[in-house]
Amino acid sequence: MVNVKSAFCAVVAASIVGLLPAMAGAESVNWRQDNQNQRIRNGWREGELTRHEMASLNSQVARIRAQEARDRRDGCGYTAAERARTQRALDLASRNIYRDIHNCRDRN
Repeated sequence: MVNVKSAFCAVVAASIVGLLPAMAGAESVNWRQDNQNQRIRNGWREGELTRHEMASLNSQVARIRAQEARDRRDGCGYTAAERARTQRALDLASRNIYRDIHNCRDRN
């Protein structure tokens, strides 16, 4: 009886440990998306982004969120490949935000 209970506890523990990286990846993606939205808002508030730049960046971030939502809904879970694709898209969006904020075009 003790061996069955120990085996069950080991399986439960392994399942929990296996879920931690997936949960951390989701938090990382969500944190990055929220951070990028904040950077866009700050750029607009400081006058460093034009209306067109802000609209374009918001659209790009919205497309990433929509793709992530589709990936999570497709029935296969949020796979490592999908997470990597989202991270690459967020990398590109981050570069675009930096470029637009620092391109010497101000909203006047």
